[in-house]
Amino acid sequence: MYWAVPVFLMITGALLLNPEKDISYKKCFLYARRVLLALVLFGTIFALFMMVGSHQSINIGKALLDVFEGKSFAHLWYLYVLIGIYLTLPVFKGFINSAPRETIEILLLVLFVFNFIASMAKAAGHATGFSVPITWPVFYLILGYYCRKFDTVLFKYRYLILMVSALVLGIIAYQNPILDNLWLGYNSPVVALMAMSIFIIFMNIDVKQSTLLWRIDRLCFCVYLIHPLFIQATYRVLKITPMKFGMTWIGTIILFVIFVICSFIFSYVASLIKPLRKYIL
Repeated sequence: MYWAVPVFLMITGALLLNPEKDISYKKCFLYARRVLLALVLFGTIFALFMMVGSHQSINIGKALLDVFEGKSFAHLWYLYVLIGIYLTLPVFKGFINSAPRETIEILLLVLFVFNFIASMAKAAGHATGFSVPITWPVFYLILGYYCRKFDTVLFKYRYLILMVSALVLGIIAYQNPILDNLWLGYNSPVVALMAMSIFIIFMNIDVKQSTLLWRIDRLCFCVYLIHPLFIQATYRVLKITPMKFGMTWIGTIILFVIFVICSFIFSYVASLIKPLRKYIL
């Protein structure tokens, strides 16, 4: 599932770096403001929940400080990254839209070597001292634009790349399930290949206009924000985990379905609140 975040970044790049889409600093600021408001609101709620769960006294100031320091629920890390992407997007867009294909390919190659291949050296116990000041989220952002704009040989072998990368990740996870994120993280070269192939596959699928699909899409951001609260409440408060069902994989599936349903119900109710829908969701 590690391909999901990279693919979302690639979608962001494919859409917002599109030369036909006008992206001003004002518009990017509004994008960033919406994400920041979501981060502050939900991050504070989650930080307060953690205080209650650890039997601490309620402290709004401490909760806000935790949000600032990134100490709220772990999944919110992506919002911090997204704010940075939005605020720098016009700069990247100006460069990418004017750069020739060869320049973009060289940039992607450099970023891949220093952000992905370097991680393999670190996994082998030989961390390199070389680095570039641009990290892997920007790589995926530019890669999404590149895959949407240019035809490459990768399009032809997208299914083969997906199968091979999935097989390699499966073998790595099976052989050593207790891994840090070097091989199974977002900066893993294998995960990058899997994400790229999945993006290309879905990009070439013709999807008909669907009102229902669009309505579901509108709820997904809130689902992302809120779903860990149901997980934490179930595990910490109700003391129900997948192990309670005897067979862990059955319990995981059951709880997954419950969490998805609860998250979408909450998101739908939240979307009915006008200030939330207008400024955050």
